Amino acid sequence: DGTISRAEISSMLHNADACDILQEVGVPVQGFVDVADFYIFGTRDSVSIREFSHQIWQLRDGNAATVRDVVELRRFVTDQIKELRTEQIRDGSQRRWRGARKRAPTARQSELDWSDDSGESV
Repeated sequence: DGTISRAEISSMLHNADACDILQEVGVPVQGFVDVADFYIFGTRDSVSIREFSHQIWQLRDGNAATVRDVVELRRFVTDQIKELRTEQIRDGSQRRWRGARKRAPTARQSELDWSDDSGESV
């Protein structure tokens, strides 16, 4: 169908010949395993073979990170933080998170006296 799935990549990585080919073209297998899920698939279950091939070439040893790579990483981290905050709001744990990032209470304050950004006690 012109796509490659996560399951197919997993099978490929269990094939010694496929791993040898990755090594021969300069893609370290362990490095590939570490980043394939995030870098190649993101939130998708499959990608086009063309996109997969392009991403493989980008993972070769000796390729330096580009400004685009850093921007994409920053965007990914920002999106993940937004998702976490949304989940926390949904399950009511936002105040615990806010409390965790506050500075330590002074001698006159206890943790029970901490407030969130709205001034309400946590």
